[in-house]
Amino acid sequence: MGKPNAAGTLESLMRPARGREVLLDRDAAKYFEVRLSTLSATVERRRDRFPADFLLVFRGCEAVGFERRRGVARPRRLVRAFTEVGIEALAGSLRSKRAIAHSLESIRRYFADLAKLRSLAGMP
Repeated sequence: MGKPNAAGTLESLMRPARGREVLLDRDAAKYFEVRLSTLSATVERRRDRFPADFLLVFRGCEAVGFERRRGVARPRRLVRAFTEVGIEALAGSLRSKRAIAHSLESIRRYFADLAKLRSLAGMP
């Protein structure tokens, strides 16, 4: 799903939450090499790109619980978590070199998979 960087691979950063695998905002910021405040501002500015199946929002005790489990000294009261499709939407919304590289890799992978499916189905 992604090449490793200083934060690790996406697979290693994913966490279970509400029955889904998600990438917490703090981890997404590290992975895409942007500040958490930049990531948060981007999501707020482009809310229409993050419907409920792309982005989960944890508030209050649930958010604090995530932060404490991760050993964060000052837990936040709002934590965003991106589903697999939300990660792709986020990469397309950020301007970092890492986010752009991720988007390009995802597009290439999509079309390579599509070509394989077409060849299996005998389609041109």
